[in-house]
Amino acid sequence: MLWLTLMSAAILVPFAPAATVSSPRVVSASQVNGTWRSKDGEFKILALGKQRLRVEFFGVHEYRVNGVLTASIGEGSGIATIYGDTATFRPYEQEPGASSQ
Repeated sequence: MLWLTLMSAAILVPFAPAATVSSPRVVSASQVNGTWRSKDGEFKILALGKQRLRVEFFGVHEYRVNGVLTASIGEGSGIATIYGDTATFRPYEQEPGASSQ
């Protein structure tokens, strides 16, 4: 299984069929490419080759404060690098030297 680790949040997203640790295998672009949606957000992943993925996400976390419904939203995009069975993603906004707005 290939995992996507988001550097700005503690989220692991499995997005490919399971592969055993003892027998690594190549995952095709058609197995990785796609858009995954839920009621809380959306992930888009595109295989770029050379152990890289383009990743975009948007998410909403709804919660109540003193009985009032509120939400936190987040989004990011960037290039994930694959090492073994893990793709590490750091949104462009989180890169060292990036300006915050």
